[in-house]
Amino acid sequence: MRGDHRLGWDRSGPLSAIPVPAWMNRLWGLTESKRVTKRRSEVPLEEGYRAEVDVYRGDLTGLIVTEVEFPSEDESHRFGPPACFEREVTGDSRYANRELAIRGRPGAPRSRRLYHRRPALL
Repeated sequence: MRGDHRLGWDRSGPLSAIPVPAWMNRLWGLTESKRVTKRRSEVPLEEGYRAEVDVYRGDLTGLIVTEVEFPSEDESHRFGPPACFEREVTGDSRYANRELAIRGRPGAPRSRRLYHRRPALL
């Protein structure tokens, strides 16, 4: 968080800034060595799907994880990922932001471009 003491949320659409309570600002300072920094881009895919590409920075520089959301589990299994999606990490908790922040980049294999299938948020 920067001097404006606001956080952005991106799950409901465009980023919007909201005021952060003072107690949260104090807790934020405790996370300084355990933060994930990334840039997210949206990329349209065939059949109307959309990929959210996260390019990580800092200690995780070089790691790229792509999420594709599907309306159903069946549809996610029918999806044929593009060749640039090197390795699937669906269900691999080591690639969750929380784990990346606490434990850092997972060890081998050294694939950079990873992806996971995400069920639609209902």
